[in-house]
Amino acid sequence: MAMNPVHRLLCPGAVFAGSDGVHSTMFRLVRLRDTSNPASPDALPDRLRSIGFRDVQVTTAGGQRRWLAVKG
Repeated sequence: MAMNPVHRLLCPGAVFAGSDGVHSTMFRLVRLRDTSNPASPDALPDRLRSIGFRDVQVTTAGGQRRWLAVKG
């Protein structure tokens, strides 16, 4: 997931909200030709912080992960 462009386009203090599926066999089959490099739910908060987001919240439930982060 390319989050650097999102961070670059947002104004300071803006909220980035997103969701994606959690990795499973079906998830991989649906995205068989996808060239993205998704972050694991455990790694996502650090990945968001490393590009300049703060107040990062990530939840995983029901086969989905959702996140909120504020541009610093």
